Amino acid sequence: MKYYIYITLLFFLSSFFLSCSKTKPISLELKNPDCMNPDIQWALINEPFVAYRSEGDFDSNITAHGRLGDVERIIGVLRTKDLVWYRFSKGWLDASSILVYDTELKAQTGSKYLLEKK
Repeated sequence: MKYYIYITLLFFLSSFFLSCSKTKPISLELKNPDCMNPDIQWALINEPFVAYRSEGDFDSNITAHGRLGDVERIIGVLRTKDLVWYRFSKGWLDASSILVYDTELKAQTGSKYLLEKK
């Protein structure tokens, strides 16, 4: 009987001392202070090639181009009866060519996954 008590006591003492460790500080370096701001939305381009438009319409002029995996900050939204358009610094894109994320870090992680998958 004493043998089982000693074994149990030894088990609890060893697990107590081995499980305790000093906590290490976590260092998080944010390049952009807005990357964790929940009020700002970010878009990930999920098509091989997209054309930014000068206005939220397919008939408007092309202002720039984007590629698969690009992450852009969303500046504005335009909802029509058929489509949703998102405004960026380069122009407008329709919702079918992007994925919307609530933080830049999530969008960058999605970009890495998307580029590895292709």
